[in-house]
Amino acid sequence: MTPVRTALTWVPDEALAEFAGVREPIAAHVATARALGVDIVLVDASSRDAAERAVALAGSGRRVAWAVPGPLSRVERGSGFSETLAATAREPGALAFRLDEALHEALDDVRRGVRAAAELFVVADDLASTSGWLVSPDFALEVLVRTYRRLASEISASCGSAIFHSDGDVRALYPALAHAGFAGVHIAGLEHDAVGIMAAAASGSGLFAMGGVAAGDLVGCGTAEIVERIASASPRPAIICDDGGITDAAGLAAYAEVLAALRDTSGSQEGGRR
Repeated sequence: MTPVRTALTWVPDEALAEFAGVREPIAAHVATARALGVDIVLVDASSRDAAERAVALAGSGRRVAWAVPGPLSRVERGSGFSETLAATAREPGALAFRLDEALHEALDDVRRGVRAAAELFVVADDLASTSGWLVSPDFALEVLVRTYRRLASEISASCGSAIFHSDGDVRALYPALAHAGFAGVHIAGLEHDAVGIMAAAASGSGLFAMGGVAAGDLVGCGTAEIVERIASASPRPAIICDDGGITDAAGLAAYAEVLAALRDTSGSQEGGRR
């Protein structure tokens, strides 16, 4: 294994506070990142203290990944999940207008991240789930990618790197995302044996992959089993991180054990090659 690069994604403030033993949200986030030893920490652009949190985490030596809800997520928030998904098939033209309005909001969030000196920007739209696509792949390619391209262009103009997040298997979108200017993808909402497949597809499209640790596995599997799964994935994600499903201090503690074991494994193998 090569040296491990790690990240922490979406975690509720309550879980951060309990794990770190610190009540103040930003201080708890910084303390948790330090305890886990992660290189990258996600900051939700929707949170009220997002800019201050990004500055504090960057000051602690972490790279900030500024997470921006994508246009589809924003329309879903206003119109409802089921109604929006139905509209992608029933009235895609009318939905495209609402997506353009949501795109302007997303661009404003990106610009706030630029002002907060974020280096990485995660555009998050769940287009699929463990059961398959939630929207038509054609709709994603013909309508949504246009909005993603505009976001990636804004991010690139600030010298940042754009990363796309969706649950499920959205490999069909990878070449279009790379062409649109994205640098990477966050893999989530899949069985562990799909991680290597997704990472390989990302690499083949010119994207780096983030992922490898499912919150469900932190509860149902031992540390050694999770580490073995990551080590055997071919290729392994470039950045090892959770899938966004950690919701409590116990999950964070289990994740900390996995990251420590990964570093130990990587360090022992590097030492053996010297």
